[in-house]
Amino acid sequence: MSNTDQNLSPEDWEQLTRRGLPILLLVVLGLVARTSSECQTVLAYIGVHTSWLPTFSFASIIWFWWVAVIALLWALQKRGLQVFRMSFTTISVHTGVAVLLALCHLRIVQVFVTTTVPLWPEWGHAYLTRGCITGERFSHDLLTYGVLLAISLSIFHQLLTRRILLRELALEQQLTTAQLQALQTQVEPHFLFNALNAIQSLVDLKRCDQASEALKHLNVILRSSLQKTVPGKVKLIEELRVVQSYLAMQRIRFADRIEFRLDTGPDVLHSLVPNFILQPLVENAIHHGLSSKVDGGLIETFIHRRGSMLCLRISDNGAGNAAATSDGLGISLQNTRKRLEHLYPEKFRFTAGERINGGFEVEVLIPFEGALA
Repeated sequence: MSNTDQNLSPEDWEQLTRRGLPILLLVVLGLVARTSSECQTVLAYIGVHTSWLPTFSFASIIWFWWVAVIALLWALQKRGLQVFRMSFTTISVHTGVAVLLALCHLRIVQVFVTTTVPLWPEWGHAYLTRGCITGERFSHDLLTYGVLLAISLSIFHQLLTRRILLRELALEQQLTTAQLQALQTQVEPHFLFNALNAIQSLVDLKRCDQASEALKHLNVILRSSLQKTVPGKVKLIEELRVVQSYLAMQRIRFADRIEFRLDTGPDVLHSLVPNFILQPLVENAIHHGLSSKVDGGLIETFIHRRGSMLCLRISDNGAGNAAATSDGLGISLQNTRKRLEHLYPEKFRFTAGERINGGFEVEVLIPFEGALA
């Protein structure tokens, strides 16, 4: 792991300073108030009555010392000294530092008390008689350093883990997007190849007017495709427009030998579906299932909501499983499945196979997503 991976990002440091420092100061002020109150209670119990100023000053020296210590530890970590990296060396260093800081702290407290005796005689003498440097206070300082170090370690490693996870998620998203784009670039040229072949066949048959009309429909499809962000999602009604333009091309080619039936509800027309998800399935039904039938055939598309899922089913009365040996059908269905795996991991169902009464059927179940207004 590089040094960069062992430290926080500038954004993390900024957020930590902006949010963590005010919280730390509020906690310390609360501890100062609590310590001042306890000191006043003890002094009153032994018969010493004094103002809050000396006890508040004493409590401030006790606790704001640790604010400086915490700030120093985080400043050293920010400079890359790996203060919060747990190893035998760092633990040994922290142990030595804790002892030195405890001794320095007790010395500062002792100097404060002795120099303020003239200002607050009763308070100063009461404190001096109880002892400034004691084993109990020394152990308290060691324990305080350990607790503060443990809290800092926890916060630091949580932020570090979050940064690493966010970076991994960003990389995973980039990879997924790249894979989806690769799948999309396989689907659309395959469609374009078949469409141009169909138009070419019209030209060869001297059906130039019909070829011109087919080119207009192809232009609509390509324009719609280029205007979308791959591999985004679109409203179902927009996807159906692409399918209708494609079917218009095929009707010209097959002289209306292909019938298309659409069964859908108004509640799903504005739901979101993957861009270019229906056209390859309809194309397969025509190209591999119906194109060889002299009398044409029927393609039925059923799109309805099932609870929290959206069901898209495309079926035909064509060649059935005989078409499964075709490389084109395999590529199209495989790409569709892979796109669904990336877009809806473990949240979709994809089935394809021969119908009982003949023909072929593909059914896709994806989470229902309403389009944003």
